[in-house]
Amino acid sequence: MSYWKKRFEALEAASNKYGIETYRKIEPAFDSAFRQIESEITLWYERLAKNNGVTMQEARQWLNANELKEFQWDVQEYIKYGRENAINQQWIKELENASAKYHISRLEALKVRTQQAVEVAFGNELDEVDAMVKKIFTNDYYHSIYEMQKGFNIGWEIGQIDERKLEKFISKPWATDGKHFSERIWNSRIQLVSELHNQLTRTCILGKPPDDAIKAISKKFNTSKNQAGRLVMTEQAYFHSVAQQEAFKELDVEEFEVVATLDNLTSEICQEMDGKHFPMKDYEPGVTAPPFHPWCRSVTVPYFDDDFDVGERTARGADGETYYVPSDMKYSEWKEQYVDSPVVVDQTQKITKKKDSNAYSVDRKLVNSKEYHDKFESLTSHKSTNESVYQEAMKMLEHRDGTELEDIVVFDSRTGNIVVKNTLSAREGQTGLTYEQYETYKKASGKKVLLHNHPNGGRLSFTDLKTLFVNADIEASIAVGHNGMVHIVSNPDRTIDIEKLYESLYNEYKEIYANSEIAKIYALDDLYDLKIFDYESR
Repeated sequence: MSYWKKRFEALEAASNKYGIETYRKIEPAFDSAFRQIESEITLWYERLAKNNGVTMQEARQWLNANELKEFQWDVQEYIKYGRENAINQQWIKELENASAKYHISRLEALKVRTQQAVEVAFGNELDEVDAMVKKIFTNDYYHSIYEMQKGFNIGWEIGQIDERKLEKFISKPWATDGKHFSERIWNSRIQLVSELHNQLTRTCILGKPPDDAIKAISKKFNTSKNQAGRLVMTEQAYFHSVAQQEAFKELDVEEFEVVATLDNLTSEICQEMDGKHFPMKDYEPGVTAPPFHPWCRSVTVPYFDDDFDVGERTARGADGETYYVPSDMKYSEWKEQYVDSPVVVDQTQKITKKKDSNAYSVDRKLVNSKEYHDKFESLTSHKSTNESVYQEAMKMLEHRDGTELEDIVVFDSRTGNIVVKNTLSAREGQTGLTYEQYETYKKASGKKVLLHNHPNGGRLSFTDLKTLFVNADIEASIAVGHNGMVHIVSNPDRTIDIEKLYESLYNEYKEIYANSEIAKIYALDDLYDLKIFDYESR
């Protein structure tokens, strides 16, 4: 275990360092914003102050023509900056409204100018955190797999993380209050803007000099910077932990162990969790896995009951070859070979021209094109599986061209190897596995991907969806249409009894429409609209 502890602690340290670097990019933006606000307040007082103070009556006076023109020019610059840098759209709308006003008070103008500095700072924080979590998740996912494969001296192709999968992980709130990091950032922004405006108003009411306002605002900015640091390091720890979780799943790790950084800064909960191990099904950041608290430095490592002999493990790739990863192999070399290397594309399979055509004929021009092949890229998270699905899709489309008959293929979701296939179905619009084929399917371990053809080109039917929901080992179900459409359904919410739900929806529509086929169509529409699974058509 000392090997894994050493490697994964080093990985966490690198991730933690990147989080600190991210905060160091954010911190100057807050300092710059404060200096700009300090300058705006000082200039404002220099123009208006009598006896080192500005009364509320003076602050509420309208800007004169020249001042209004100058203000509107500034606001237009703010709007331009906001559009170019994707700043909060609500703030841009407020700026547009302010720009259109014929009368605006001196205090309102100051509040707009100072709020702009705040918006820029928080917009920068959101951009930096968003970029950080994407990089942390991607890098730590690959690095975790690299360390495992290097430790066992084995390797196989690893699917690239596509944008769709990445966004799914990043957009999911994880804390107990259900808030996403973007919400936390904007809530901090709202709080600081409110305190800034209140402080400016309070200073004018009391007729105090600008030094008091600047001092109070400085304290608020320091608080916001501390909150930003806390958020950055907590999100860094979370996405590092989730990346490890996904990497362990990819490698079929069955248990994980919590390893705390033990020193005089270690929290009580991390000391308590140190050395505990859990099944992977119980991996839950914040509960059984880090982060257990803000600024958490604990890490997870793979846990094995027996002692594995490093260097004696072998694994086979999708092409049946055995790969060995030398202990001195660098990460860049590993990534190029097992992540970035392209799958050899074999497009020799073509749909041949038939003598007659009908409503179920395959769209040869589309299906034989590179455009059609490209539809299978990033269909699943494994390149070899995507290519296998494409090759089998071409075979079944050639086989069933011009008919209402369907074929079905079951793949190993990681390797793309065929588990079982049935090309002998003789019932129109239906397909499935024979008893013997089903037994073969049940004996095969690991996650599966289903593929079958739809002669009418439509999306997956209720029967297709039910098959996905009731079989926990099916990762995704794909239907290829004779019209060139590719439909994929994945990530079903298996806490839902889909058969019971469909029956309820069907009965509701059956009471409205006498035609049972119409009721079935509307009930299926509702299943898709309820978002209880991920669906994409290409």
